[in-house]
Amino acid sequence: MVDIFSHKIIDLIPSRKVADVETWLGTFPNLALVSRDGAIIYKTAISNAHEQAIQISDRFHLIKNLTEYAQEAIKRMISPKIFLSESDNSLVEATTNSEYSKVFANRLLEARRLHTEGISKSEICRQLSMDIRTLKKYCSFTDEQVQKRLVNRHQEKSEASISIKEQLVHKVKELRLRGLPIKQISNQLNISSRSVHRYLSPTFSPIRAKRSDANKNDALPYTSEIERRVLQGQSGSAIFREIQNSGYIGAYSSVIRVVRLFKNQIEQYGVKDICIKRTDILKLLYIPMAANKNLTSNHLNLLFSHYPLCKKIIELVWQFKELFNKHQPELLDVWVQGVSRSPINQFNSFISSINRDYLAVTNAIIYDYNNGLAEGKVNKLKVAKRIMYGRNHFEALRNKLLWKEHN
Repeated sequence: MVDIFSHKIIDLIPSRKVADVETWLGTFPNLALVSRDGAIIYKTAISNAHEQAIQISDRFHLIKNLTEYAQEAIKRMISPKIFLSESDNSLVEATTNSEYSKVFANRLLEARRLHTEGISKSEICRQLSMDIRTLKKYCSFTDEQVQKRLVNRHQEKSEASISIKEQLVHKVKELRLRGLPIKQISNQLNISSRSVHRYLSPTFSPIRAKRSDANKNDALPYTSEIERRVLQGQSGSAIFREIQNSGYIGAYSSVIRVVRLFKNQIEQYGVKDICIKRTDILKLLYIPMAANKNLTSNHLNLLFSHYPLCKKIIELVWQFKELFNKHQPELLDVWVQGVSRSPINQFNSFISSINRDYLAVTNAIIYDYNNGLAEGKVNKLKVAKRIMYGRNHFEALRNKLLWKEHN
C-alpha cells in the first residue's frame, strides 16, 4: 500500500486472500480512496472493509488489457506480411510443378550473378528476400552442383524410378530364360506373381503414363480466388476454409501448393505495389497514425479499404484512451454499446470485465489517480527481494522497505 499524497510505502501484506486483505485493510480506518487493478479479490476486500471508500480501477491495466485483445483480433485477421495492390495487375498464373522449379532456378542463378558482379551479400539478401545462409550455400556451389540443382526434381525422381524398374524387368526376363517358373521368380525377387506376368508381357513399359498437369492439383479451378486472398494477406488455412465454402472438396496440401507458388512469385518478381508488415499495423494501437513513419496515408487508406474491421479496432482503442483525457464518464456507455454492436469477438471479455467493475472504471475516468506510484514501489521491492533471496523472510523484507522509506 502506497500513500497517494506522500508517495511513501505504508505497509505490505504477504497474502492475496480476500479474508486476509479485508482484515489488513481494516487496520487503516481512514482510507477514503483506493486505486487498484481489476482483480475481484481487491474489489471485494475493499468493499467489505471500507464500504464508503472510492475505488478507482487503474487506467494503465485497463488500456493494457484492451490493447492485448485488439492485438489478438488483428493477428487473427492479418498475416505477418501483406501485399496490397493499387492497380489491376494480377499475379502471373503458374500452377505446375515445373513452375516451382523455375522460381528456384531463377533465384539461384540471380543470386550467383549478383555475387559475381561484386554486390555485397547483405544487399543480395535484401533484393531477393533471401536468408544469408541460403545465399552462402548458393555461392559455394560448383558449376556441376548448379546444373544438378537446376534439374527438375520431380523429373529426376521419375527417371531414377524408371531406371530401377528397367533393371527389375531385365532380371525377371533373364530368370525366365533360364527356365525358372513364375512362382520361383516371384519368391526370389520378392515381387508378386502378377507383377512377374506383367513384366514378361511384350507390351509392358517401365515408363508410366504421365498424368496431365490439370489433374495434379484439385485447387487449380480456384487459382484466381486464391491469388486474390494471398494478395490480401490471408493465411493458407484461412484460404482453405474460404474456398471450401465455395465448393472445394480437395486436399489442404493442394491449396497450400498454390498459395506458396503465389507467395514465391511475389517475392521473386515483385508483383505487388505495397508491402505492409503487421508489426507496423500493431504500432497504430500505441502511437497516432500520423506519427507512424512506416505507413503513409496512402498505405493506410489502402489497408483500411481491404480491412475495414482493422480500422474499427484501432478507432475503438483510441476512443477508449480519449475517455480518460475528456473526463466524461457518460461516454463510457456509448463506447461499450459501440463495441457490443461490432463483430469483434475478442472484445467480449473486456466488456464483461468493465461491467463487473463498472463503478471503479467510471471513477478512473473522473479522477486522475492511478497505480503508477505502487508499480514503481513494486520494482524497488523486487530488487530488494532478489538481493535477500534465500537469506531472509517476509518480515525482514517488510521492515527493510519501511525503514528505507521513512529514514
